[in-house]
Amino acid sequence: MLLYRICKTKHLKKPIAEGCLHTEGRWNNKGTLIGYTSENESTAMLEILVNLQELSILKMHYSLITLELDDALIKMDFDVEKTFKNWRNAVETRQFSRQWVNAEKYENYAAIVVPSVVVPHSKNCIINAQFNDLNQYLTEKAVEPLTWDSRLIKN
Repeated sequence: MLLYRICKTKHLKKPIAEGCLHTEGRWNNKGTLIGYTSENESTAMLEILVNLQELSILKMHYSLITLELDDALIKMDFDVEKTFKNWRNAVETRQFSRQWVNAEKYENYAAIVVPSVVVPHSKNCIINAQFNDLNQYLTEKAVEPLTWDSRLIKN
């Protein structure tokens, strides 16, 4: 499966989930190493936009990374409706991810496909950055500069 990730260009060489050491996200508590990717570039862009405090940050240099992960290592049929009382509740999703990273659930999967909260019919793919030998299975296919449409950046 091809996956798309956006990061600030200055952070390109950092491991996929390094930011999780310092901040929490929808699927991770601070310190739970979850990599965030999307099924396409546009969903990845929306996920960045909803988390920005200020649109002027988009003037910084960003890169789009195309990754590939073997489908056999991805839980494609994960049902958020059956797994959570409210899958949009970050407390529930963070607890789930902590159990997953600690090999208490779905330990055979390096990644899980989940709906985007921003666009529920689009998919994100969360990656367990602690999955055994992840770097053998997750390959970087392309890295390119990402240019944001100037209409998104209002002064």
